[in-house]
Amino acid sequence: MRRGEFRATASRKRRAQRAPTTAPRAAPSSEKSGWLVLALAVPALGWLGSRASYFSAWMDDDAFISFRYARNLVGGMGLVFNPGERVEGYSNFLWTVLLAAFHRVGFGIPETARVLGCLFSLLTIVLLLVWGPRLLPTPRGGGGAIPRWLGALAALLLCTSETWAVWAVGGLENEFGAFLVLCAFLAYFRSLEGPAPATAPLVASGTACALAAMTHPSYALFGALLGAHLLVATARGRGGPRALAAFAGPIVAVALPYGAWKLAYYGHLLPNTFRAKVAMTPAVIFRGGRYFRDALLAFPLPFLALVLLPPAMLFTRVRDARVWLIAAAVVGYCAYGLSIGGEVFPAFRLLVVLLPLLFILVQYAVGLVVRSFRGATSRGVAGVTLLAAALVVVSERGYRAPRVRVLDPAIEQDLFSLIRASARTLKREFPPDTLYAYSGAGVIAYETGFRFIDTLGLTDAHIASMAIPDAGSGDAGHEKGDGRYVLGRNPDVVQFSIHSFSAILRTEYELITLPEFRRRYRRVLLAFPFTPRGGATRTVELPLFVRRDLLPRPGLQLVAGEPPP
Repeated sequence: MRRGEFRATASRKRRAQRAPTTAPRAAPSSEKSGWLVLALAVPALGWLGSRASYFSAWMDDDAFISFRYARNLVGGMGLVFNPGERVEGYSNFLWTVLLAAFHRVGFGIPETARVLGCLFSLLTIVLLLVWGPRLLPTPRGGGGAIPRWLGALAALLLCTSETWAVWAVGGLENEFGAFLVLCAFLAYFRSLEGPAPATAPLVASGTACALAAMTHPSYALFGALLGAHLLVATARGRGGPRALAAFAGPIVAVALPYGAWKLAYYGHLLPNTFRAKVAMTPAVIFRGGRYFRDALLAFPLPFLALVLLPPAMLFTRVRDARVWLIAAAVVGYCAYGLSIGGEVFPAFRLLVVLLPLLFILVQYAVGLVVRSFRGATSRGVAGVTLLAAALVVVSERGYRAPRVRVLDPAIEQDLFSLIRASARTLKREFPPDTLYAYSGAGVIAYETGFRFIDTLGLTDAHIASMAIPDAGSGDAGHEKGDGRYVLGRNPDVVQFSIHSFSAILRTEYELITLPEFRRRYRRVLLAFPFTPRGGATRTVELPLFVRRDLLPRPGLQLVAGEPPP
């Protein structure tokens, strides 16, 4: 065979290997479909922007824990909450380091977190819009072609989700993690489009899996699932050592040095937040059950698609590994969420990473139904009807969810601005080396820069390592505490709440029962002016317990009935 003929034959073989099998590419979209997708996407993005703007009056307190770590890293103190204390009180390493990088060049950390959250929210939607037609059932098996504009359904559902809007501006890593996980799955799906897994998409998928696991440890589950599928495919003769190396190489290259650094720096592979929040008891599982009961009520359509798609595919003999992979990922991650007892964060933060995958399942299920109709007109009418119905159900149920609407009072009262104002007043009233004890280790710790005792243990190794007999009876991450330990550290100021002196959490109940605490601390009120958004200026009094040897102070008023210092 001559050299030119050999090259032509090799080229044909390579093209044949890239030919679609499991997930064939859809035909190029028509100009009409493109304009229709644009007409659908623009108002949907407008709606998402309006909802994100509404929720921007709030920011999650825990986000400021990561912000403080990022600021300390840039300030030369290391990745620590308190200088000199190596405690991994965050669970979003890559997000924290990313914020530190932007802060290093002069950007404000809270503002950067919000911009990046919105950016990755939009990138996820764009990714779904671009890939949407390829995430529909194929027209095999006698069914008709599905309208390509139906491939925009997953992206549109994401735009109408209250949960997605909340966490786009919430300050934490969730939208970033969801983007990375979606990239990992889409790249892996791309590798399936041939008789043998393509190596370049596997490298991209493995890299995204590694970055996702560094964004949050629980996201390692998705990489493990895709890796297991690749191992099974290899065992069945599809793939080989090269494909496995392409996928696992980036993961190993990241995981080994990252794990070694964590062991050397913190002494643990799992973050301190895991020990502070997680305990395996029947009560924890029961609490997780209540969480997912609420999730089913808020997201009935996605979970219905999760339940009905597998048997429908078996019945119709549709073979598509992508659906099974997404279903396994959702079930596996929900099992993890159940095992840790859900969470206390508003708006289903735990499920943000799953939303793009869940909405892909809804889109696929709608596509299967539309494909069963005969005639292009019938399929078009069915597609429009089901798309509109899905958007109404998802938006309406998500909007009414109590775990979302719990944010409304905080937004109406401008509580986030109130806490920031109280923190800035504290910073003016007390010296920089003040030792402050409080359960809200976010905004106040970040804004004041005080040395801090986190009475819930997220950033405190002693409290986090405590075993409590009634784990699961309270809110996740809000059950541990040690009043004697906190008192033994002799804090200058102790705060229970922004509203009152009443004890709510374990450390607070234990403190008020200690005679030494009552002898050494006095109840005082710190008054400061506060102007909420769209409201009149009023005087707010922050209740504090201040060590008696630090009194009197000009800005503090002793509560009536308290003995003088």
